[in-house]
Amino acid sequence: MVLDWNEPGERLLASSLAHEMISHVLLTQVGLRQGLKLKGGLAPHLRKRLVDYIEQHLDEPLALGELAQLAALSEYHFARMFSASFSMPPHRYVLQRRLLRARELLQHGDLPLGEIGLACGFASASHFSNRFRQAFGAAPGLLRAVR
Repeated sequence: MVLDWNEPGERLLASSLAHEMISHVLLTQVGLRQGLKLKGGLAPHLRKRLVDYIEQHLDEPLALGELAQLAALSEYHFARMFSASFSMPPHRYVLQRRLLRARELLQHGDLPLGEIGLACGFASASHFSNRFRQAFGAAPGLLRAVR
Protein backbone atom coordinates (compact mmCIF):
# COMPACT_ATOMS: atom_id res chain seq x y z
CA MET A 1 0.00 0.00 0.00
CA VAL A 2 1.37 3.41 -1.00
CA LEU A 3 0.20 6.41 1.01
CA ASP A 4 0.30 10.03 -0.08
CA TRP A 5 1.55 11.92 2.97
CA ASN A 6 0.29 15.22 1.50
CA GLU A 7 -3.26 13.91 1.76
CA PRO A 8 -4.72 14.45 5.27
CA GLY A 9 -7.01 11.43 5.00
CA GLU A 10 -4.04 9.20 4.25
CA ARG A 11 -2.27 10.36 7.44
CA LEU A 12 -5.39 9.51 9.46
CA LEU A 13 -5.47 6.11 7.77
CA ALA A 14 -1.80 5.49 8.64
CA SER A 15 -2.41 6.35 12.30
CA SER A 16 -5.42 4.03 12.45
CA LEU A 17 -3.51 1.19 10.79
CA ALA A 18 -0.61 1.60 13.23
CA HIS A 19 -2.98 1.33 16.18
CA GLU A 20 -4.67 -1.73 14.71
CA MET A 21 -1.27 -3.42 14.30
CA ILE A 22 -0.34 -2.62 17.90
CA SER A 23 -3.67 -3.98 19.08
CA HIS A 24 -3.22 -7.16 17.08
CA VAL A 25 0.31 -7.73 18.36
CA LEU A 26 -0.68 -7.12 21.97
CA LEU A 27 -3.71 -9.37 21.83
CA THR A 28 -1.93 -12.20 20.04
CA GLN A 29 1.24 -12.06 22.12
CA VAL A 30 -0.27 -11.34 25.52
CA GLY A 31 -3.70 -12.81 24.89
CA LEU A 32 -7.04 -11.98 26.42
CA ARG A 33 -7.77 -12.93 30.00
CA GLN A 34 -10.12 -15.88 30.31
CA GLY A 35 -13.73 -14.75 30.24
CA LEU A 36 -12.87 -11.16 29.28
CA LYS A 37 -15.26 -9.77 26.71
CA LEU A 38 -14.50 -6.47 25.07
CA LYS A 39 -17.64 -4.41 24.72
CA GLY A 40 -18.85 -0.90 24.97
CA GLY A 41 -17.79 2.06 22.97
CA LEU A 42 -18.00 5.78 23.44
CA ALA A 43 -20.65 7.35 25.62
CA PRO A 44 -23.54 8.94 23.69
CA HIS A 45 -22.47 12.49 24.56
CA LEU A 46 -18.95 11.76 23.25
CA ARG A 47 -20.32 10.27 20.04
CA LYS A 48 -22.40 13.41 19.48
CA ARG A 49 -19.44 15.68 20.26
CA LEU A 50 -17.26 13.78 17.79
CA VAL A 51 -19.90 13.72 15.04
CA ASP A 52 -20.47 17.45 15.43
CA TYR A 53 -16.75 18.20 15.46
CA ILE A 54 -16.04 16.05 12.40
CA GLU A 55 -18.94 17.63 10.48
CA GLN A 56 -17.69 21.13 11.30
CA HIS A 57 -14.09 20.31 10.31
CA LEU A 58 -14.48 18.10 7.21
CA ASP A 59 -12.59 20.67 5.15
CA GLU A 60 -9.54 20.45 7.44
CA PRO A 61 -6.97 17.73 8.12
CA LEU A 62 -8.19 15.64 11.06
CA ALA A 63 -5.64 13.68 13.08
CA LEU A 64 -6.37 10.67 15.24
CA GLY A 65 -4.74 12.42 18.20
CA GLU A 66 -7.00 15.44 17.74
CA LEU A 67 -10.13 13.28 17.83
CA ALA A 68 -8.82 11.23 20.75
CA GLN A 69 -8.17 14.43 22.68
CA LEU A 70 -11.82 15.46 22.26
CA ALA A 71 -12.81 12.21 23.95
CA ALA A 72 -10.01 12.51 26.57
CA LEU A 73 -8.66 9.08 25.58
CA SER A 74 -5.36 7.74 24.34
CA GLU A 75 -5.20 7.30 20.56
CA TYR A 76 -5.08 3.53 20.98
CA HIS A 77 -8.14 3.33 23.24
CA PHE A 78 -9.99 5.96 21.22
CA ALA A 79 -9.51 4.06 17.95
CA ARG A 80 -10.91 0.89 19.51
CA MET A 81 -13.86 2.63 21.16
CA PHE A 82 -14.65 4.64 18.02
CA SER A 83 -14.74 1.44 15.96
CA ALA A 84 -17.02 -0.19 18.53
CA SER A 85 -19.35 2.82 18.47
CA PHE A 86 -19.49 3.52 14.73
CA SER A 87 -18.77 0.04 13.32
CA MET A 88 -15.82 1.43 11.36
CA PRO A 89 -12.44 2.97 12.15
CA PRO A 90 -12.14 6.76 12.42
CA HIS A 91 -10.38 7.22 9.08
CA ARG A 92 -13.12 5.37 7.21
CA TYR A 93 -15.87 7.33 8.98
CA VAL A 94 -14.24 10.67 8.13
CA LEU A 95 -13.74 9.62 4.49
CA GLN A 96 -17.37 8.49 4.27
CA ARG A 97 -18.62 11.79 5.67
CA ARG A 98 -16.41 13.77 3.27
CA LEU A 99 -17.67 11.81 0.29
CA LEU A 100 -21.31 12.16 1.31
CA ARG A 101 -20.88 15.91 1.74
CA ALA A 102 -19.20 16.11 -1.67
CA ARG A 103 -22.08 14.21 -3.25
CA GLU A 104 -24.55 16.64 -1.65
CA LEU A 105 -22.59 19.65 -2.91
CA LEU A 106 -22.47 18.15 -6.41
CA GLN A 107 -26.20 17.51 -6.47
CA HIS A 108 -27.33 20.82 -4.99
CA GLY A 109 -24.64 23.37 -5.76
CA ASP A 110 -22.64 24.93 -8.53
CA LEU A 111 -19.12 24.98 -7.06
CA PRO A 112 -16.37 23.76 -9.41
CA LEU A 113 -15.24 20.18 -8.77
CA GLY A 114 -11.84 21.27 -7.44
CA GLU A 115 -13.45 23.59 -4.90
CA ILE A 116 -15.81 20.84 -3.77
CA GLY A 117 -12.83 18.56 -3.19
CA LEU A 118 -11.07 21.20 -1.10
CA ALA A 119 -14.28 22.03 0.79
CA CYS A 120 -14.55 18.36 1.73
CA GLY A 121 -10.99 17.97 2.96
CA PHE A 122 -9.24 16.47 -0.06
CA ALA A 123 -5.78 17.83 -0.84
CA SER A 124 -6.20 17.56 -4.60
CA ALA A 125 -8.91 17.26 -7.22
CA SER A 126 -7.43 13.98 -8.49
CA HIS A 127 -7.50 12.37 -5.06
CA PHE A 128 -11.08 13.56 -4.58
CA SER A 129 -12.09 12.22 -7.98
CA ASN A 130 -10.42 8.83 -7.38
CA ARG A 131 -12.01 8.36 -3.95
CA PHE A 132 -15.41 9.50 -5.23
CA ARG A 133 -15.24 7.05 -8.12
CA GLN A 134 -14.27 4.21 -5.76
CA ALA A 135 -17.15 4.98 -3.42
CA PHE A 136 -19.95 5.73 -5.87
CA GLY A 137 -18.87 3.99 -9.07
CA ALA A 138 -18.86 7.17 -11.16
CA ALA A 139 -16.77 10.29 -11.52
CA PRO A 140 -18.01 13.39 -9.68
CA GLY A 141 -18.52 15.25 -12.97
CA LEU A 142 -20.83 12.53 -14.22
CA LEU A 143 -23.03 12.83 -11.14
CA ARG A 144 -23.29 16.56 -11.69
CA ALA A 145 -24.12 16.08 -15.38
CA VAL A 146 -27.14 13.84 -14.64
CA ARG A 147 -28.77 16.05 -12.01
